[in-house]
Amino acid sequence: LMLAFSVRPWVAIIGGLAYGLGSFNIISIEAGHMWKVWAIAYMPMVLAGVHLTVNKKYIYGALLLAIGLALELRSNHLQITYYLLLLLLIYGVTYAFFAFRAGELNSLFKSVGVMCIAAVIALGCNLGKIWSVYEYGQYSTRGPSDLTKTENVTDGLDKEYAFRWSNGILEPITLLIPDFFGGPSVNALSANSNLGEALRNNGLTTVQIRQQVQQVYTYWGKQPITAGPSYAGAIVIFLFVSSFFLLNRKHVIWISVAVVLSIVLSWGHNFEGFNNLVFDYFPGYNKFRSVSMTLVIALLCIPLAAFMALEKLLIDFDKPETKKIVLKTSAITGVVLILAILYSFIGDFRAPVDDQLSGQLPQWSIDAVRADRAGLLRGDAFRSLIMIGLVLAAAYMYGRKNINATVLCAIIGALVVFDLWTVNTRYLTSDDFARSGQSAVAATDADKVIQNDQDLNFRVLSFLQNPWSEARTAYFHKSIGGYHGAKLRRYQELIENCLDQQYRGVLQ
Repeated sequence: LMLAFSVRPWVAIIGGLAYGLGSFNIISIEAGHMWKVWAIAYMPMVLAGVHLTVNKKYIYGALLLAIGLALELRSNHLQITYYLLLLLLIYGVTYAFFAFRAGELNSLFKSVGVMCIAAVIALGCNLGKIWSVYEYGQYSTRGPSDLTKTENVTDGLDKEYAFRWSNGILEPITLLIPDFFGGPSVNALSANSNLGEALRNNGLTTVQIRQQVQQVYTYWGKQPITAGPSYAGAIVIFLFVSSFFLLNRKHVIWISVAVVLSIVLSWGHNFEGFNNLVFDYFPGYNKFRSVSMTLVIALLCIPLAAFMALEKLLIDFDKPETKKIVLKTSAITGVVLILAILYSFIGDFRAPVDDQLSGQLPQWSIDAVRADRAGLLRGDAFRSLIMIGLVLAAAYMYGRKNINATVLCAIIGALVVFDLWTVNTRYLTSDDFARSGQSAVAATDADKVIQNDQDLNFRVLSFLQNPWSEARTAYFHKSIGGYHGAKLRRYQELIENCLDQQYRGVLQ
């Protein structure tokens, strides 16, 4: 994609690394959402094919678009593909506007015709899979209900369910400061953390402290649960901000609109006025849940704009206006980071889970966790400042002719990889991998007893977790519950209206 936008190969490689190592991708791998990651991986190829075709490279563009879209559809994650189409719509409208102003509509229509042929080929390669998904969708929670007595039955997902994972208004700041909201829902802290010190002052032993700090509710954002933040990289965000001053207006417009729309859509019920309209009236939008996932649009556009800006900086760095842009960008990102650091001293860092824990834990323990949340924010804000400072130091050396463009690219590339890699290893660790020959899920004594029962005419119900959303039981037994991203509506309504009530009655 970077090459399609006329970026030199070394810069394009850094852009590819920045996109691929974004924390959203790594967290998705940790969660087992492999086909989602594949769909995200093919998004740039599709956009590159469209861009080449629009810029009159019809053969290369059509081939790339046909292959990229065929692979995208083969990934069979239609939610990511839907967001890609939203991005292409924004791109297309912007280019159509500028083509109209330049009197080049004929070439644009030709490009559209070529892209339609490529799209038909891609669809043809996946028609069987797409049709089966469509058929299945009619019987899933995306389709109509069989019940006649249920009020407010809709053809699509329930709005509350679809918006359950909505970003808070400030949550996209994790693109720049990963642990601004405390990282994942449950985090491991150091024994020397505020919580560790509080436990020590209240008489707990070293062994007890180490156990207590392994599972701490550090997240204080709006989502009910999260595996981690969507971090684009401090250096990438710095370069992205500079793109507003360096790129031509056409690119600034479509990329800005795409990023803003992506963030606003990710707010879900925290920005109801707009998002309710989109959910109710935009075709197909009510078939998808976890609207925080719309950030994949921004996570593609941000590194694209960032490294297009770096290309421009490498070409025009000696110009006085370019150096002013670097200073201006430094001031903007610096002020944001300094304000975040100041907030870490005055914020209350209250999380929704604190109210649930207030009756179970002493107040001094909750206060210590809040202090640790402030420390996580402050530490990552300083970390982002340091990363940006190192890039500015390398740029200064480049401006003084102490290093050439290749060395500067190598330094920036190494810093980008280091930045993203060290954040990603907070969420994807060696503990997430099973050794060769080792089972990923260990059988308990209860599992072994049940497996000894030779009568196969039974199913197992878990009382350890919510049986309608856990998959562990199915690893060893035939399960009553389980999990599926596209639930059968008839069975889901049976659970909601009958089985879940009986289950909760047994628990009581």
